[in-house]
Amino acid sequence: LGIAILWIGLLYSLSVEHQATIDDAFDDTNDFARALQEQTAGIVRAIDQTLLYARAAYMRAPDQFDITQWSEHGGFLTSSALQLAIIDKFGQLRASSLGPITTPLDLSDREHFRTQAASTDDRLVIGQPVTLHLTNIWAIQFTRRMVNADGSFAGVVSVSLDPFYLTRFYASLNLGPEGAVVLVGTDGIIRARAPNGHQMPGGSLTNTALMRSFAQTSNGRVSAVSTVDGVKRLYSYRAVEDYPLLVAVGMGERDVLAKWEYDQGSHLAMAGVVSVALLVVTFSIVLHQSHLHRAREALVESEARHAEKSRLLDVTLQNMDQGII
Repeated sequence: LGIAILWIGLLYSLSVEHQATIDDAFDDTNDFARALQEQTAGIVRAIDQTLLYARAAYMRAPDQFDITQWSEHGGFLTSSALQLAIIDKFGQLRASSLGPITTPLDLSDREHFRTQAASTDDRLVIGQPVTLHLTNIWAIQFTRRMVNADGSFAGVVSVSLDPFYLTRFYASLNLGPEGAVVLVGTDGIIRARAPNGHQMPGGSLTNTALMRSFAQTSNGRVSAVSTVDGVKRLYSYRAVEDYPLLVAVGMGERDVLAKWEYDQGSHLAMAGVVSVALLVVTFSIVLHQSHLHRAREALVESEARHAEKSRLLDVTLQNMDQGII
């Protein structure tokens, strides 16, 4: 009974500690996710302000718009942005902060242009990561559509953001050896991830546990195995307010449970030693009781034999008719 109570109590205690460890990890990742949500929203908001100012300046006087000078002396995000560009209604690149356009460059096949050309809403579109034609490096395209005075489509103004800027920013967090941060669009396409390893931007998380959970609630938590590196993590995710993005922060389950598993091993070993000690003591008591029982039985048997002999002698003496010499 003592051993049963010991193990039931220990297993219950370990279960409670396990759940508490998981909850603490989710609380930590949720705090990180909230901070990154605000930081990411600030970055995107600044990029959108850049787009709005550049669009207004260009539409006011297209022929006088100096994109190089404007980007150098305007509110351009030189630390993270790669390019400010103007694309006309036919998809031709008309101006770029990277330098003068010496040869025609057709961008009409690019997703960020086609989305704005087909839209009628004045909204920020955050495209999937692509490689820039001029530099052949990865970039996330942030675009706003331009319209003529009659409301017809006039082209696109875009800012190209370095996704590895976000990767380096996210990698500065201390999430453990298997921790990860991912910025993903509501379309399920990864915009940035840390650590990125050999994974290029643009991977898909469509139909994963993270996106299925996000479809149910915009802010939450989920335990899932990453489709990128196969590591099981505890994720907290939050939607980036006003933008089609969400940021997810995950800690490796093995990292989170490492101390608990060490303590579990110690507690189980100690419980095993105590159980063995109890079994040894119990066996010793049972063995001692068995010896006492056999001794009592031998004593009772001896007394019975003596009583029988005494009775026989008494009967013999009472019934004999001659003396005994």
